[in-house]
Amino acid sequence: MSLSKRIGFAHGAVSAPLYLQLQRALREAIETKVLAPDDALPPERDMAEDFAVSRITVRKALEGLVSEGLLT
Repeated sequence: MSLSKRIGFAHGAVSAPLYLQLQRALREAIETKVLAPDDALPPERDMAEDFAVSRITVRKALEGLVSEGLLT
């Protein structure tokens, strides 16, 4: 199952920037244990394709989660 389906990400439903929408979806997946602490995320290129966003959007979302201490 794709990561976007696992976390239920569908962009465009909110008027926030895409990177914030993705960041929020990933944060919720981490907090609700949909993504386990030892789960590895797919490469940025694969995530961008899966979520239908640019790699820059994925990178910016991940950087925000790293700065929050949710990802390493």
